[in-house]
Amino acid sequence: MKKIGPYTKLSPEERMKKTGDIVQTLNDSDNIHLSLPQKIKAYQLVQPYVKVQGTQVVKNHGDGSMNIRDKLRSTVNFKDWVVVYSTGKNAKIDDRDADDLANLLGKASEAFGVKFEEPGFITCPQNVQDWKKELAADIEKNGKPQIIVLFFNPFEEKFYGEMKRFITCELKIPCQVIRKKTVLKAKNPMSAASKIVIQMNQKVGGTAWEIIPQEGAYTSKKRTMYGSFAISKGKKGFTMAFTGTVNNEFTKVFNYCKTGYKSKDDIPQADF
Repeated sequence: MKKIGPYTKLSPEERMKKTGDIVQTLNDSDNIHLSLPQKIKAYQLVQPYVKVQGTQVVKNHGDGSMNIRDKLRSTVNFKDWVVVYSTGKNAKIDDRDADDLANLLGKASEAFGVKFEEPGFITCPQNVQDWKKELAADIEKNGKPQIIVLFFNPFEEKFYGEMKRFITCELKIPCQVIRKKTVLKAKNPMSAASKIVIQMNQKVGGTAWEIIPQEGAYTSKKRTMYGSFAISKGKKGFTMAFTGTVNNEFTKVFNYCKTGYKSKDDIPQADF
């Protein structure tokens, strides 16, 4: 992925020029000669229009990014959510950071129409097993929250995989992991918090936007957009994750994963 990264990040125009440069380089070689003209069958994906609460937002940055500062298509009221974090020698600072996070998410959510009420706070020692015990005990006492936010110090980021599996697979609760340096030490904390708010809203049933089909861009039949990829090896082998849409507006999605592959290069084509 690192090798092809410089090409996949190019705009369509830049990619076309890069392709032409490669062809020219091959033609200039003494050992390789390409017959002319070269014909390539391809489809160019047009920049999509998206709709949020009746407002059209056009992707106009040329790199696939969009600045959205309007109310999302459908929003959620976070009235029962928890922030989980560890406390060490500087417990007051840790408590302050957790409060700052909750306030930042609440402020960033206003433009989107998402509402954040005061969260519950669960404090844990700096050990992953203690995080699990504290979470399980709190849920047994207070019931399942809408979403669990894990607020990680840099040295706790190694807990990510184990805690994510525990919360989503065993507790069966949506989970959002936030690194302290992502929001509290970022150059633009509000920008980082805005992206997190959109993710959290989506995870608990909200919808960020819908795609407005453009003439000639899609077929008139039912459309699906999907992607799959293999991630690094775990205890049960390699895992292939899949996500896709099930309606023409690309607002309803589903996710699926399959583990146990001995090699990411030997995944059967039928599984894609």
